[in-house]
Amino acid sequence: MKLDSISQWCLYRERSIFETRTYLTTKGVSKTDAEHILKHLTHENLINDCRFANAYVSGKIRINKWGKQKVLAGLYKHHIAAECIDLALNQVEENEYLKILNAHIASRIHQVSREQLIRWLMGKGFEYQLIVSLISK
Repeated sequence: MKLDSISQWCLYRERSIFETRTYLTTKGVSKTDAEHILKHLTHENLINDCRFANAYVSGKIRINKWGKQKVLAGLYKHHIAAECIDLALNQVEENEYLKILNAHIASRIHQVSREQLIRWLMGKGFEYQLIVSLISK
């Protein structure tokens, strides 16, 4: 696989090192060649796990309207370091996060029971204590 094509693939959107390694494996690249390519991509700053974590958190919370727990699980699937995860999640503004959760609550509060609403919001990745405190208001 040409280094130019993998570089273009990495430039299309932010990629994690794990995601890139998996991609290279599926393309039939040997393990030693894959590690060489990953080292080059990291050196050229085409892949960076902390930058990926920031983009992932921003997109999943702002666009997909996920909660932090679901985002956290997604970052763990990408084998992102805990420090990068903490930095990325700490960049989420609390007001924006609460606004998203309140919008979810408002959209369903009169349609389902309290328990169903809590379960649904937890499935979206929001924290139980935060859900209960906002529903109780």
